[in-house]
Amino acid sequence: MNFSKLNTDVLRQLLKLSERKEALVQELEKIENEILSHLHGHTSFRGSATKKDRGTKKITPTKRLGRGMMKQNILQSLTEAGPTGLKVSELSKKINATSASIHVWFSNIGKKMEEIEKVDAGHFRIRQ
Repeated sequence: MNFSKLNTDVLRQLLKLSERKEALVQELEKIENEILSHLHGHTSFRGSATKKDRGTKKITPTKRLGRGMMKQNILQSLTEAGPTGLKVSELSKKINATSASIHVWFSNIGKKMEEIEKVDAGHFRIRQ
């Protein structure tokens, strides 16, 4: 950079460009935050036809269980249930998880565990 060519006019132009850049960066951050809020369901903008207008049901997300907690909760619940066992629908209410996630757990992890026995479709118990 040649400092001999810098004068007050050039410095003023650089200052204006720098201020304009800062304003654009702030505007971009606002737009990104608005996009993220829409993606996460915390929208402040409502269109003319919302989901409630169309009669759809809003699905509320469930809290994720910690690593290994699903297994621990299922084994504990099946042990407490005794020889009759539990159906997936009962188990989902008891451990506060979706029945779909429990079905997936049984098809992936539960089938490998010898202590779990399938009584009927969607009905499991601990082997005696």
